[in-house]
Amino acid sequence: MNDLQLQIGPHCNQFAETYDVHCVRRQERRSHESTQEARKARKTDQAALLKDFEEEEDLFYGPDTAD
Repeated sequence: MNDLQLQIGPHCNQFAETYDVHCVRRQERRSHESTQEARKARKTDQAALLKDFEEEEDLFYGPDTAD
C-alpha cells in the first residue's frame, strides 16, 4: 500500500479484521457441521450392523435350538 501511496485509515483496518474473523467462523461452523453429519452417518451404519448381527445371533440361540 505504501508503494501505491495509499493511506488506509483505522476503519478500513478494522473492517478487514472483522471480515477475516467472520470468514474464519463461517468455515469453522461448516467444518463442525460436516463432522456432525459424518458422526451421524457412522452411528446409523453401526446401528444397522448391530441389528443385522442381533438378527443373525437370534437364529442360532433361540428357545427352539435345544429341541
